[in-house]
Amino acid sequence: MSGMTETGGDTRADRTRRKIVEAFNCLVLDRSGEAIRVADVVEAAGVGRSTFYEHFRNIDDLHTDAALWLLTHIADAVPAEGDARWLAFVLEHLRENRRMARATLSGGAAGPYARRLSELIGERLATERPEADTERVRLASVTASEATLAMVRVWLDETAPGDAAAYAHAVREAVRAGVEAFVSMPAE
Repeated sequence: MSGMTETGGDTRADRTRRKIVEAFNCLVLDRSGEAIRVADVVEAAGVGRSTFYEHFRNIDDLHTDAALWLLTHIADAVPAEGDARWLAFVLEHLRENRRMARATLSGGAAGPYARRLSELIGERLATERPEADTERVRLASVTASEATLAMVRVWLDETAPGDAAAYAHAVREAVRAGVEAFVSMPAE
């Protein structure tokens, strides 16, 4: 029952972590792509540097945690019973914040997001296909994560056809086809 007290309330650690994430999110919105340092976050959150490091390894860890809700919605669209509507919502949100999203999802900056998205997709695929080979699920998860983020980058460049809902549906179908190909790949 991590994070909750016996009475059901948040623990102090949860509140502090949330305070750090909220401060980071405010800085991201205010600075529009400008680099944010740990010193900036601890000042905005009103916490000490050591408190920051009790909750996060580094600024990338915080950034990935702050984007967890978006990554979760993307991952939720991948399983067979997934719903592309949340993915459409994420696409719209990212396009509205495209300058920040482009910087976040380009080059080496995308690595932490791709890894976390791969983990989330892997969890869902393992539940969906418990009989599947673990290594194939991992391969499908990594591929689905990278493919999805590549298609999101195309969306952010405004070269994708259709509206968010149509594009989300196409992304979901493409990713599902890839997942099925890897998970059901014949054994050697």
